[in-house]
Amino acid sequence: MDTDANESNATPLPTPGIRAGFGPRMTPVRGFPSKGGYYLLEVADPVEMDFLGHDHFQEALRSINPTEEDALCHRMRALGARWFENETEAERTTPLKVVNGKRVGKMEVWFGWPERGGVWMLEVEELEGARRVIGGRLRNTQTMDERCNCIKMLGGTFFGNREDCPLTRGLIF
Repeated sequence: MDTDANESNATPLPTPGIRAGFGPRMTPVRGFPSKGGYYLLEVADPVEMDFLGHDHFQEALRSINPTEEDALCHRMRALGARWFENETEAERTTPLKVVNGKRVGKMEVWFGWPERGGVWMLEVEELEGARRVIGGRLRNTQTMDERCNCIKMLGGTFFGNREDCPLTRGLIF
């Protein structure tokens, strides 16, 4: 495959059975819930890989234990992963908004999960340059608590109970 093909804007999906793989500019992660289909987190940065319990430098294989895999899927959903029935659906679907730096219409939503509990949420309108600056700051964080502090500094909202946050209500992990 030539270099130009590797520089495509399309999200490279990990090989089936591989949970986390590496593309030229991103690390997509898939989770395989017991209900079928899969969850896709298109761009996982080091903070998100830590949150999911994955090594930053090694491909991760799908767990053969459905309970483990379901637990991972719940954590992925907390980062904005989307569920797809199959690869074809994923290829033709465009996101509706951005979650953790992923584009979703004219908004981006970032989550931070502090050790002490609760959830920080930051919604960013897609304004000229603002999304890039804010996303760059959040991607530069090195820990989830640092991400939470950054979200706070950028004007995010803290929910002491994740059930109070409309976008995280019902998540189990």
